[in-house]
Amino acid sequence: MRQRIKITKYDTVSDGYGGLVPTEVEILSTYATVRYLLSGRSAEANQVQINQTIEVKIWKRVGYVPEVGQVITWQNKGYSIKSITETLECPIVQTLTATIQI
Repeated sequence: MRQRIKITKYDTVSDGYGGLVPTEVEILSTYATVRYLLSGRSAEANQVQINQTIEVKIWKRVGYVPEVGQVITWQNKGYSIKSITETLECPIVQTLTATIQI
């Protein structure tokens, strides 16, 4: 796990005047294994979709539970978490699948 990632979520914070301001809140900064996923489309169709979906593997942590909708920032791009999986073969690793935010 050599790639540096940051996991954030969007929350609202009081602006001090009775209103709320949308704010990005950092939940976790860690190292991960990141790889691109390609769809089963033709090579021509993949040119549009290439590098749009990633698979991220992180060590399972006490105190952090990933949620769908949180944002993974990797290489200055934001990816929205779409699914979370844990395998029986390696219960200490969580796999997150995320799609780039447009």
